[in-house]
Amino acid sequence: MTDIVYLSYMPERKAFGVKEEKIEKLRQEGKTPQIRIAPKDWKAFNSKYEQNKNNPLVAFLLGREDGYYLMMENYVKALAFTKVNLKILTHDDSPAELDDVDGLILPGRLDDPLNTFANPKLPRKPVLCSLTYVNMVREAEKRGMPILGIGAGAKIIGRLHGLRPKRTIEDDRSVLRVRSLKLLTIFPETELYRIMGNTRKMDIYSVNEPLLPVDDKFDMKILAVCDDTPEAWGNDNILCVHWEFQDVGAEAATYTLNIYKWLEKKALAYYKIHHKQ
Repeated sequence: MTDIVYLSYMPERKAFGVKEEKIEKLRQEGKTPQIRIAPKDWKAFNSKYEQNKNNPLVAFLLGREDGYYLMMENYVKALAFTKVNLKILTHDDSPAELDDVDGLILPGRLDDPLNTFANPKLPRKPVLCSLTYVNMVREAEKRGMPILGIGAGAKIIGRLHGLRPKRTIEDDRSVLRVRSLKLLTIFPETELYRIMGNTRKMDIYSVNEPLLPVDDKFDMKILAVCDDTPEAWGNDNILCVHWEFQDVGAEAATYTLNIYKWLEKKALAYYKIHHKQ
C-alpha cells in the first residue's frame, strides 16, 4: 500500500520537510511512503512547471536535521526550472530504488560517516544512515548513472574516490561548520568552467573544512580550488561541488542553475539508452 506524503514548507529552516517519525510510522504499518513536493509549491517557483512522463527521473536523497527529513528551498527552486521528474528517497531506501531512475542527487545536510572519525561519543544512527548514501553512490556508479553531489554529498562521493579530510577527532566541529567567504578558482580546461559561464574566479561561502592535498589515490579530476583546497571535483558522469548554491556570490547566481542543467542533460542521455521504450 502506497501513501503520498507531501513535504511542508518550513520557513524557519528555509526548507521543505517532514518529521522522520511520520515516515517511520508509515513503514511500520506496512505502507510505502511516496514523498513529493506539492504541485502548488513547484509552481510557486516556476508557474510553467509541469511534470512530463517523458522527462528523465532523478533520485534525490533527503537530508536530515533535528528529527526532520529536509529538502532545502534552494534545491526546489532550481529543480523547478529543469525538465526532470523527482523520486525523493530517505536513508531507509535501498539501491533497488534506482532501478527506474536516470540520475542521482546527493545534497548537503547528509550524515557523513567520516565526519564522526569513529567517535564512540557520537550516535550510531548517522553512520548507519550514511551507509545508504554510500551504497546508492556505488550502485549508481556501477550503472554508469550521472550523479550530482553538493556539500556533504560531494564529500561522501569524494571520499569514496580517495579524498581525505585533514581534520582529527579533536577538532572543534562547531568551528569547522562556520562558513566563510572564499575566492574560488575554477580551472578553465574543465566542464565546470563551461557550466559556470566561462568564469575563472568567483566568491563563495564555504565550510572551513581543510582537505588533504590530492595524491594519486584520488581518481577524480579537481575542477576548482580555494587556495590549495579542493572545492569541486568530478569525472564524465559525476559533478561534485563542496559549497551549497545559496552560498555563491551574486555574480555567480546566474550560472548555478546550469549545474542542475548538467544533470538534466546527462540524465536525459541515460534515459534514452536505458529506460525509453
